[in-house]
Amino acid sequence: MAPPDANLAPDLPPDIINPPEDPNQLAARMKLEEMKKWWWLLGQQDIHNVAPKAVEYGSADLRIMGAAMQGLLEKAAIASGIDTPPNAGLEMAIAFYALGKAARLFGAYEQGKIPSNDTWDDLRIYATMGKRVRETGEWP
Repeated sequence: MAPPDANLAPDLPPDIINPPEDPNQLAARMKLEEMKKWWWLLGQQDIHNVAPKAVEYGSADLRIMGAAMQGLLEKAAIASGIDTPPNAGLEMAIAFYALGKAARLFGAYEQGKIPSNDTWDDLRIYATMGKRVRETGEWP
């Protein structure tokens, strides 16, 4: 956003036209920029390291699990009188897989182990798969 034009309000002091930034706002903006940079770098790594893994997961078992979940949803929808989105079963199947990964994290900590980075990568893959299903209606 461009700063206001001082010529539009010549009688106002410069610190009113362009007030000094609140230190808390400045710190928050710096943290946000740091987070954006970190997330962008993570995304670049994912394109090269994680995307091939997502493709490797494929969709055959996801379609089977998604169809089963869709059937459960439709029964619940009929009973409650609500509409079921057409791809909700796929989203639920992906969420089920993500739940398994989360359980693996808990299990590792319970055993006094540190979960692998791969487990977090898998959770990101599942989250991305869910977003793709939501946006396109399918997982390739």
